[in-house]
Amino acid sequence: MSHIPLPTTWPSNVSQLTHSASHSYATWLLGSLLLLICFQNLVYPKRNPRRLPHPPGPPRYPIIGNALNIPLKFQWKVFSQWSKLYGDYRRFSVSRGDMIYMEILNQPVLVLNSVRRIEDLLEKRSALYSDRPTAPMLRELMGWKNLFVCMDQGPRWRLHRKTFVQHFAASIVHKYRPLHLDTIDRLIHRLSLSPDNVVHEVHLHATSLVARLMYGIDITKDTTYTHLIDSIVASFEQAATPGRFLVDIFPSLQYIPAWMPGAYFRRFGEGARELLDRLQEHPFRLVEERMAQGKADPCVASDMIERLPPLSDPTRGDTEEMFRQVASTAHIAGGDTSFSAMRTFLYAMSTHPDIQRKAQQEIDREVDAGRLPIFEDRDRLPYVNALVREVLRWVTVVPFAFPHVLSQDDEYDGYFIPKGTLVLPNSWAVQHDSQAYDNPFNFDPDRFFESSGNTGTKFVQPLDPGVSAAFGYGRRICPGIYFATDTLYIFCASMLAAYDVLPDSSLEGHGENLSLLDGLLSGVESFKCSVRPRAGRSRI
Repeated sequence: MSHIPLPTTWPSNVSQLTHSASHSYATWLLGSLLLLICFQNLVYPKRNPRRLPHPPGPPRYPIIGNALNIPLKFQWKVFSQWSKLYGDYRRFSVSRGDMIYMEILNQPVLVLNSVRRIEDLLEKRSALYSDRPTAPMLRELMGWKNLFVCMDQGPRWRLHRKTFVQHFAASIVHKYRPLHLDTIDRLIHRLSLSPDNVVHEVHLHATSLVARLMYGIDITKDTTYTHLIDSIVASFEQAATPGRFLVDIFPSLQYIPAWMPGAYFRRFGEGARELLDRLQEHPFRLVEERMAQGKADPCVASDMIERLPPLSDPTRGDTEEMFRQVASTAHIAGGDTSFSAMRTFLYAMSTHPDIQRKAQQEIDREVDAGRLPIFEDRDRLPYVNALVREVLRWVTVVPFAFPHVLSQDDEYDGYFIPKGTLVLPNSWAVQHDSQAYDNPFNFDPDRFFESSGNTGTKFVQPLDPGVSAAFGYGRRICPGIYFATDTLYIFCASMLAAYDVLPDSSLEGHGENLSLLDGLLSGVESFKCSVRPRAGRSRI
């Protein structure tokens, strides 16, 4: 399968996309926008009969609203800081600024910076707050409207999500544990041959696990799919960045021909769509061919194919298309997010040797020296479990959960929130809330233990709301949460059992001074580390 690369030069701002557009067309668009805004302002009082205020936020300019206030980088950090600047000062509470309301070219935006607000709106009122943005670039031009992560709630979304859950529910994922153990054994062996190439080998591990799970593909022998996934994720990050493409502000632009000057976004969308189509089609067909030859390894795709209706059934085509779309969703989402968390673990162990030793001592007490930890050891390793939670909390993999959209006007806590509001759950703010966590920017697994006069120090078993924030909220919470936590547990426990993670000289003195990547997916910036086999565990 040949690789069709996406354009190597990305637009640095939306003005580049329409630089060559005709003056008359731009004038028509601007005039239409002004008329639309005026019309909405005229009918707005009827939608807000009690004249309730919006939630607090920065002052807005006429027409453009807060377009000039939006930071270009690390928006999740800036919006968290805004909680201290913009609050309803009639309310003397620590959370008075945990909702930030803005309007960008008449598009209402609501940032939620606390667990309380997120639970109130996205969970308790999930029927209203579970739609997705229109996003013409991502959904229409790139084809992501067919993946349930981008669908509005409705019968089709429920069917796709139900199909996904059938393979990743808490009661199901245990059957994938042999695959986890085999894949981690391969990683431990490869690291013994390449101890200075840790980050690369861990990336290969994360992507290999998902490819084997979904399609039975061994990408250590064929990196084609790795490049394909990387290109798809890169295009997704570009399209999901607010304001990157002008077509998301003026949806009618999606209908102009790709050959027109300034229509770079159309050509970008077509290229990205072709990559997505390729991922949905080729590996699924490969599994079908191997099944026909009796050579297919058990995987999610083979299970789906076995469940297809007979060829004579008129629903077979639609069912197969849905299966391909669901499988590709899992393939795209699983590898990069897991790898980001694994990199956080490596960085944390490199810069916190005392915490690494404490976790290793627990493993040495509970796990025989001649083997790696297994899932049956999990309940006997509370400190390792706490360390996994802290990895998920300390560096937020997805700082902003994928946006929700309000499906009808709502009144909440004395505020009016208009229909169509783009709701951004700020997971980074939730996971670094000083009201919930002491010294939130420090890496400290002990924060998940509580002291009791009768039992001493005890691990807090229920999943902390700040940690679960890594997987989304309400009806849109990631259904792969159980597979993901299994993945991270067995990775961390096995690495701690087999190796000491050692810092490169460039990491000396870093500790809590994190340098993070900006984007839809975040993580620790590029760093180097190595591993050394642990004394006394050479038989592993």
